[in-house]
Amino acid sequence: MVSSPPPPSKIVSYPIDGDGNGGALFLYGDATKATRLALMSPGFPDDQEVLLPFADRLAKETNTLAGVICLPGFDDRPNRSWTVNNKDGYDFDQITDAFRDAAKALRAESTAARVSSNNSDIKPAVMVGIFHDWGVLPGMLWFNRAVAEAKEEGSEKELAPEKVVLFDVLPPPSKTHDYDKKSSLPSLSMARELFITIFYRGVFALSFLAQRYVANILGCIVFVFGTSVMSLFRISPTLKIDADIMAQRKPPMALSRIVYMCYPYVSFFGAAMGRINIEAYTLPVNLNKTPCLYMYGTEKRINFHDYNALSILEKEERDQNSQSRAIAVEKAGHWLYVQQFDLCFRHVKNFLEGDVDTKEE
Repeated sequence: MVSSPPPPSKIVSYPIDGDGNGGALFLYGDATKATRLALMSPGFPDDQEVLLPFADRLAKETNTLAGVICLPGFDDRPNRSWTVNNKDGYDFDQITDAFRDAAKALRAESTAARVSSNNSDIKPAVMVGIFHDWGVLPGMLWFNRAVAEAKEEGSEKELAPEKVVLFDVLPPPSKTHDYDKKSSLPSLSMARELFITIFYRGVFALSFLAQRYVANILGCIVFVFGTSVMSLFRISPTLKIDADIMAQRKPPMALSRIVYMCYPYVSFFGAAMGRINIEAYTLPVNLNKTPCLYMYGTEKRINFHDYNALSILEKEERDQNSQSRAIAVEKAGHWLYVQQFDLCFRHVKNFLEGDVDTKEE
């Protein structure tokens, strides 16, 4: 594990559904000098803590004000336990609204644009998004909505990120992307990935539903039984390298809290019933204008990326169409930015600063 960072310079509240001060933005960096703002969010099952070392280093080694959030209800600050949050969890519209309000809070904290002596030179700091796992879906929903709104308001640079970094989850391409629809996996491998994906998502969704509508103990039983089946038959999506990350957490995360944090899996199944506009959850349409860096660990049973989107990013790098690229990280799994911290940080730093890093670690 990466050593714990110093405390954030400031913790700023922002609204989440049902609680005007329910969100927490952990800030690292100098708000008076930073010319870049980074909105960062991990996914399941993480609060802000797992990304704080990355944010701290990003602030120290680049001119960035980094703000780390987490999904609503995943926060476990003192006096604001997950147990007091919305028992139904949050849908993706509510989560995306929270990301939007967190971005507003981050922009409000930045005073770098106000210290210029020449008003004609004043412009807002550049915004970037850095998202992991479940943070990717609302992160990209927020990004695409911000771009659409910016076209109407004429202030896109102030609203939408100019670059996005995605860890271990890659959304599908937009219908407007030009690509040949194909899969890089043989049909049997694709079938296996699909089975594992549906199985583990189903277990997590059922665990949450059992906890919410029957009893907490039943939710825990469903979760333990389901994950035991996955382990016994080797159909869990992740491997020991990621189990070790969970085991190192001090204090250990309470099982009932983990089960509550499964609520996004319930919402995701709503996509099959048309409750989510999947077209809004895509790669940036214009990769030349908004490049995307995607990094994923190789030590997993399945990948969490859309293979068409992956081929698009690989082609972007190969043809040098944009700064976009996809990087497979060896000796890393789901928590690649913890397991290969230095390598991931170097690639992210170079990407944000416009440099291409081809050196191997």
